[in-house]
Amino acid sequence: MGERIAIVSGRGGVGKTAVTAGLGTALARRGCTVLLIDADTGMRCLDMALGLESSVVYDAVDVAEGTCKLKRALVRDGRRPGLALLAAAQMRERSALTPEAMRDITTRLKDRYDYILIDAPAGTEGGFDAACAGADAAQLVMTADPQGVRSAQRMEGLLEQVAAVPGIHWVRALYCYPELIDDELLRVMKENPKVCPYLDIPLQHINDKVLKEMNRRGDSALIRGLYQKIRELGGFALRTTLIAGFPGETEEQFNELMDFVQQCPFDRLGVFPYSEEEGTPAAGRQDQVPMRVRKSRAGKIMRAQKKISRSFDESRIGSVCEVLVEGQEENGLYYGRSQWEAPETDGRVYIKLADGLEVGSFVQVKIVDAEDYDVTGVPV
Repeated sequence: MGERIAIVSGRGGVGKTAVTAGLGTALARRGCTVLLIDADTGMRCLDMALGLESSVVYDAVDVAEGTCKLKRALVRDGRRPGLALLAAAQMRERSALTPEAMRDITTRLKDRYDYILIDAPAGTEGGFDAACAGADAAQLVMTADPQGVRSAQRMEGLLEQVAAVPGIHWVRALYCYPELIDDELLRVMKENPKVCPYLDIPLQHINDKVLKEMNRRGDSALIRGLYQKIRELGGFALRTTLIAGFPGETEEQFNELMDFVQQCPFDRLGVFPYSEEEGTPAAGRQDQVPMRVRKSRAGKIMRAQKKISRSFDESRIGSVCEVLVEGQEENGLYYGRSQWEAPETDGRVYIKLADGLEVGSFVQVKIVDAEDYDVTGVPV
């Protein structure tokens, strides 16, 4: 049984369709079977993002109205094995695709695909409910530009609206810039049981000079203050990503980053050696850090994080959490994730002493053992 995810945004122009296309393509390249559904009736942009506009004959509304069978409406991409598209109707009103129709379509297909990604209309008006009705979870896409900041000020309302849609079990907000996280957003995440108390905060660094050269909006004081506030509230899983060896990074600046990792531990953390991206100001700088130094610094951080992650996982022993069952290994052991594990990035919750669990179902699990990045539990 596949996972059905609605890709939503508070406004247009944030790259939601590009994220849907890119994520679907990446999952297909990893060997997953993926169906992308364009639920933005009247716009129909996903087919163009995939380069499949000339292959579309039927659309989601045709299926909903019985004009054609579902199988005939699916467009398969010969360049991306495992990836298929159900296009949106271009000349119809958004009301033509009802929540009931979308739920029926995804229910009929969820056993055939590992992932169903639904590209929802921007905002929460026409068509939004229909897109979310066909999903089990939602991912919110936003940007940190001025319009994005204003949209983010309404993000807590958007999260609650998505969570209120019948059939949505979890809502997870990813890539939350630190300067956009406010008290109201934290309140919603902490109090609404459908909104995952999981904050993915892309910090990249902690040194003020490096942050400025990276064009990050926040500074060290803001980051440390936000961290302290979240930890005092309690109940959140925190994740971040860092870059080691940014051009010009001194040993002293790296040591400041290393100290921060240990003084303000994150439950989940990833670090990447800086990699030049063609056309960016940083790539043209003459003070590039040698690659062996970049990799060495990244390795030092991950060795420290390994101990932190192990400590966090061990602290969960004896607790009970709800787990989404995602699969079963050859040895019969089931695995999944809780609200504290994001898909494709974090570790797994393994479930032993279990029989007949259905992939895509939710089960209460008591954590009984922990490793560096994964935990193991038993059904309760």
